[in-house]
Amino acid sequence: MRERAVALVIACVVTSSGLQALAGESSEDPAQLFTQGQAAFKKKNFREAAELFERANRIRPAAQASYNAALAWDEANEPAAAANAFAHALDVGKLSADQTREASRRLLELSVALGKITIDEPSGARATVGEASFDVPGRLFVNPGAHTVVCQTQVGEHSHEVSLRAGQSLSLSCVPKQEPTITKGAPPPKRAPVQRRPEPKSSSGATKTLGYVGLGLGAAALGVGIYLNVRGLDANGKFEDSNRTDLDARDSAVGLRTGAFVSYGVAAVLGGVGTILLLSADDSGPQVGLGPGSVSTRVTF
Repeated sequence: MRERAVALVIACVVTSSGLQALAGESSEDPAQLFTQGQAAFKKKNFREAAELFERANRIRPAAQASYNAALAWDEANEPAAAANAFAHALDVGKLSADQTREASRRLLELSVALGKITIDEPSGARATVGEASFDVPGRLFVNPGAHTVVCQTQVGEHSHEVSLRAGQSLSLSCVPKQEPTITKGAPPPKRAPVQRRPEPKSSSGATKTLGYVGLGLGAAALGVGIYLNVRGLDANGKFEDSNRTDLDARDSAVGLRTGAFVSYGVAAVLGGVGTILLLSADDSGPQVGLGPGSVSTRVTF
């Protein structure tokens, strides 16, 4: 299916009078490069085909050339190169409706597994990442990992190390930092003294004390519950021995066992509170957790 799509694109571009007229502007013939790219694509030499299409595109930039290169890079399992070629083809905006839909769909799929570097200023600068480069303002899709971004401006060359995750977008500025100007002989600017915050007093001692108190009260409530439960069992035994006729023994058994169950509940609550207080008193300090996600950062060179 893609071979037919590329063949159709090549036929449209190669036979156009504009491309034929521009063949003499370079030592290479763009029409011939398209034909060679088509032949390489049919032989499944996808990397060679992509490079041929891009060479033709450099002679005369065209959406169709970038679209053909994107298809070839995609087949060559080069997702970053394919995404950049699809993006360029869409930026030019001269694809057919079907090609526009296919390029947009595939670019969205590829971008999920790639990082994106965007540079908006200064206009006219040139940014390079590895073997790929682009004009500022512009953007470049890259594989996840560490990269060196080199910016070439009118005042010189600046570089910065960046690292991107899959799906992460990073915004950069190629505007160099301006160093502060200090007049010769003038005293250096004074730095304001650093105000240190007093360290908060530890409350772990009081927390531990309350924890032990909670455990002690819980143990006492448990003891009371056991005592009431034993008394309740004795009263219930008397009620059974009277052939269930001693109503006072029955009422006593019910009341004692109810009190036992209440004591058990109080013991559980106090024991749990005491345990929580003791555990919290052992924490060394607040912990801060950072969850994953797509982050957009702005860095100035």
